[in-house]
Amino acid sequence: EPSELESHDHFAFYETYPRRVSGRIILYAMKFDSHKPIVFALSSAIPAPYREAVRDGVRYWNKALGRPLLHVIDAPAGVTAPNPDYNVIEWVPVGDRASTSHIQSDPLTGEILPASIFLRPQMVEGELNERNDRWRYVVAHEVGHALGFRHNFAKGPPTTIMNYFPFEETVRIGNDVIESGANALEYDRKVVRYVYLGEPLDVKTLPAFCTDHQDGCSPFGTLTTDDSSTR
Repeated sequence: EPSELESHDHFAFYETYPRRVSGRIILYAMKFDSHKPIVFALSSAIPAPYREAVRDGVRYWNKALGRPLLHVIDAPAGVTAPNPDYNVIEWVPVGDRASTSHIQSDPLTGEILPASIFLRPQMVEGELNERNDRWRYVVAHEVGHALGFRHNFAKGPPTTIMNYFPFEETVRIGNDVIESGANALEYDRKVVRYVYLGEPLDVKTLPAFCTDHQDGCSPFGTLTTDDSSTR
């Protein structure tokens, strides 16, 4: 079922263009159909030392949902992003842009059809364990976008994977939150269950929120260019 959005005051998803329905203007959240598995396919180009970390980043959202809705497979031979039949996580070893996500959706209902995630290895440094923890954060962030989440740049202790953090904090989140058995971060857990599962949401209990293009909301006041390696 489409999920109607009323405002960006407390949380935000990418949304359909405004439509007039029964005499009022509505927006629907862009999201996958939660009645069937959401499958992400790992490109064969992703190096073996990082593949499990990438899988962990995808599976973070199962922790947030409280059920195994997301699945990870190896992409069939020859399948690369973008692809109309698979949600591909692609490895892009050249260029200097940040890792990023792209989604296509039904303009009437907001249902996400294919999604593509592009990982840029030149944006992740350090020894292997640090790189893998960083990849867990980067992939979870980009899968969040692929699920429809906008950024949440609210300042303070981490309450969402959809913020940007200094390198050391992303490594900590990758290790202590994503790889471990710890709960998903509070904002992610409450919002994804509301939008995808229809669970009740008291917006007064949500952590602080602000997103792109809102007045005074920016991640870049405290981060360096090297820290900001996701989009």
